[in-house]
Amino acid sequence: MFDLFSPRKGIEKVVSMIGDGVDASILTKEEVIKYHLDFLGKYEPFKLIQRIIVFIVIPAYVIWATVTMSLYTYGTVIGDMSYVSASEGLGVMLREFYGDLAYMICGFYFCGGMLEGSIKAFRK
Repeated sequence: MFDLFSPRKGIEKVVSMIGDGVDASILTKEEVIKYHLDFLGKYEPFKLIQRIIVFIVIPAYVIWATVTMSLYTYGTVIGDMSYVSASEGLGVMLREFYGDLAYMICGFYFCGGMLEGSIKAFRK
């Protein structure tokens, strides 16, 4: 006699599992905020590393560019072409290797936030 009712309990369990799944797939505003805060907490170490990289690479790039411009200006003012040719070599390295790296890092750092803000503004 008890075997007769066991399939019904199995069906009730499946129906309740389907109901729980549907309930879990529809998020309330509080759940969305909670998940977003959890995401921000997990994303924080990457943002910290990104800032460290920017604050290491960009000052070095600015110093290198300042030295290059200073050598070129000094060489032009005194008329010594050895300073000018040295600054041209540094300028080539600055533009072709290190410049691309610095531009990409700045682009990812600054344009990422700008792009995210633009998308949010466009959606509203």
